[in-house]
Amino acid sequence: MPGVDAGLSPMPSMWGAPTMKLSSSILRRFSLLAWLPILVLGCVPSGSLPLPTLGDGEDDTTIAGAVDTQGDANQPTTGGCLALATPTNAPHQGVFDQLNAYRQANGLETLEYSMTLQAAADAHAKDMFDRQFFSHTNPSGEAPADRAVNAGFCHEYCGENIAYGMNQVSQTSEVMQAWKNSPGHDANMLNGSYAYVGVGYYHTQVGVNHYYYWVQLFALDMGD
Repeated sequence: MPGVDAGLSPMPSMWGAPTMKLSSSILRRFSLLAWLPILVLGCVPSGSLPLPTLGDGEDDTTIAGAVDTQGDANQPTTGGCLALATPTNAPHQGVFDQLNAYRQANGLETLEYSMTLQAAADAHAKDMFDRQFFSHTNPSGEAPADRAVNAGFCHEYCGENIAYGMNQVSQTSEVMQAWKNSPGHDANMLNGSYAYVGVGYYHTQVGVNHYYYWVQLFALDMGD
């Protein structure tokens, strides 16, 4: 059963008990976070917004003995800061297709796929494993907007959904359903102001356990 938290959320230790306690007092092995920009007469740069913080500290060491099963990640294509393209990796394509089908079913325009946003999202998904944290702000203090711009995206008006599971949410349908079931994440996916998205995915195995990280990085159309 998925656990959801669109605000403060402690990250379970990968080497301790793989559980986390949420406000519902149910122990779970699965966590989500949503990060939304504030839209008032336009929008406020996402980098200026307060972000969720972790309740527990984590060390910043890379986990030893991990087997990376991600494979070769898609690289940004040419085409300016948007780098619009069709994802070729199955996990990225699956989330993208299901996201747009969900938006269409709710009377919204589909999103265009940005390889620049994917590069930022993929890097964040892997970084959360490598440095053992689960947050929209990485240990270096970079928010989603920072990561998007650093990857070469056109602006910082972004929003983000992330999900993590140990031996759970291995399929695109599972993570999409978990995001739909959470009001904060669902609001991001059904935000009519967004025009672009990039999907991040990272999977690795440590011993008998599989770790899955998912990211949706959204952006507004600022006329780029």
